[in-house]
Amino acid sequence: MSRKHFSWLLGLTVVAAVVIGLMPERAGRQDVFEKEVLLPDLAGRVNEIDEIRVTAAGDKRVATLRRTDTRWTVEEAGGYPADWSRLRSLLADFAQAQVVEPKTANPEYYERLGLRDVSDPDSAAVLIRLGGSEDATAVLVGESASNREGQYVRLADGDRALLIDRALDVPAETRDWLDRDFIDIPESDVVEVTITHPDGDTVRLARVSADESDFTLENLPPDREAESSWTVNAPAGGLGGLRLDEVRPATDADFEAPVAYELLTADGLRVTAELSESDEQHWIRLHAVADANLSGESGAADAAEGGASTEPGAEESDESAPVSATERAADINARVGGWAYAIPKYKFDVLTRRLEDLLKPLPEAED
Repeated sequence: MSRKHFSWLLGLTVVAAVVIGLMPERAGRQDVFEKEVLLPDLAGRVNEIDEIRVTAAGDKRVATLRRTDTRWTVEEAGGYPADWSRLRSLLADFAQAQVVEPKTANPEYYERLGLRDVSDPDSAAVLIRLGGSEDATAVLVGESASNREGQYVRLADGDRALLIDRALDVPAETRDWLDRDFIDIPESDVVEVTITHPDGDTVRLARVSADESDFTLENLPPDREAESSWTVNAPAGGLGGLRLDEVRPATDADFEAPVAYELLTADGLRVTAELSESDEQHWIRLHAVADANLSGESGAADAAEGGASTEPGAEESDESAPVSATERAADINARVGGWAYAIPKYKFDVLTRRLEDLLKPLPEAED
């Protein structure tokens, strides 16, 4: 994550100062708790944090998030990019969270609040350590409050449970710390699809242009009818809004005898995919190129192979300008190159349709 992507966090120092400044002076009543900032020094040093550790019950390391020059990554996923939106919100919430009520300091009651230490295999808490050292600030995040806003937390080096004024988004699964969206090519962009199975079974779909509503099954066998338009169209939307369930380096996934999937968009973007089942998961790996014959761009393939620049300070493109097939291919390759993704079974099934799946059943033979 480049330094400029963290500049917004500097404003948290001002926010924290204003919050503290607006707190009313003590009126002498000892039975009224005055709100206080949970982590008063965090806003001033949030830009210095370059590692966050997430630990769940049984001391299970859920995620080790590390900041590089260009992004945050998740060590447990081979250094795959983290969900920056979730991470940014969490850091902001920690910096601004206020304690609205102190609760029990008796360990016997921690379980009621979901604040048993994560060394306990039955703990409901998630431990967030804001730094790579063992003495870094660490917060146990427990249950949400009942019948009121807020969440129960406990500083790892303290005994007192605390109710804060907001809910913290701290998943206990590694995949939820990842940037799970990895490709999105809507059906409306697609004009051709080809699916080829290792045994030679092939599906070929096409439409004249993206303005046409339905695809035609190009290799419809004689004396057979295609299924509904919805069934025939479905494979063209297979790469729309695709989200990972798991990710690993492509070399660590088994792609022996894969199903080949290829689509072409109206502007000349060609995306190929290999799909395979292994380890009880459904895997896909991808590659994109710009078809110069359709895109009308010289050097399209070379530019796409090079990938998009991720260097800090790289010149950003004009967001109002149309994105070319070359740029789209480069962006896709920069994101998915070298990775294999486990995807939901229903998506895998759509992307690996056989010809028979797109045909109406043969009438049953009469006795």
